[in-house]
Amino acid sequence: MSYSIEERIQNMHNQPKSLITNTNDGIGLGLNSKKSTFTVEDHIYRARLAEKALRYEDMLAQMRNVLDLKKKLTADERNLLVVAYKNAVTTRRTAIRHLSVYCKKLDDVKLTQICEQYREEIANELWNLCQELLSNT
Repeated sequence: MSYSIEERIQNMHNQPKSLITNTNDGIGLGLNSKKSTFTVEDHIYRARLAEKALRYEDMLAQMRNVLDLKKKLTADERNLLVVAYKNAVTTRRTAIRHLSVYCKKLDDVKLTQICEQYREEIANELWNLCQELLSNT
């Protein structure tokens, strides 16, 4: 069954309040919620909403939910998954690149160490994202 965007938005507004406010970080529309009564189609729609809002971490969370519910993805669903991972990876690669340049300009040894440590944390996030993607293929 296919719904228009207007019908989907209306359905989201008709959801019980607990689904709207139940998030891991306490904000948003439940995009990161671990407990969910949403269908695969709902998660896909929410991933599309997150993409339109440029909230790629939320998009990735929704596509992870789709993977939990459905092991074989359609071409369109695979495309959404790729877009979510691509943007999550790109964000981290850009951060690493900017921090590398910034750390080299620092004169204070302690600040340089803190900067490098932070860059390493982001590099580890990037590594984990890549490992996660490879394990899902």
